Amino acid sequence: MRVCIIKNAEAEKISAVYRIINALIADGHECMILSRNRNANCNSIIRKRLYIKNCNVDVYEISIKSEIGAGMKNMLNLGRYIKTVKRWLISNNDLYDVV
Repeated sequence: MRVCIIKNAEAEKISAVYRIINALIADGHECMILSRNRNANCNSIIRKRLYIKNCNVDVYEISIKSEIGAGMKNMLNLGRYIKTVKRWLISNNDLYDVV
């Protein structure tokens, strides 16, 4: 089964993502990550690869600039992120089986 993991943070910096992916790969599943990059200066989706447990894991990083710890000031950017995630999931539904 192809599993898509969505995180509202940079996936490379979260150790829990690595543990989840390790467990899924050990069970024979394929994984991919849809994450957010808050430090980018452009609004785009960047494809990266992570090497985890002898497998290449695709990471699709949504770049929407926002300040960490700014609270309610980031609500507009969070809304943009959610809309972008929905659009991406609909247009790329052939890449995953479950979210």
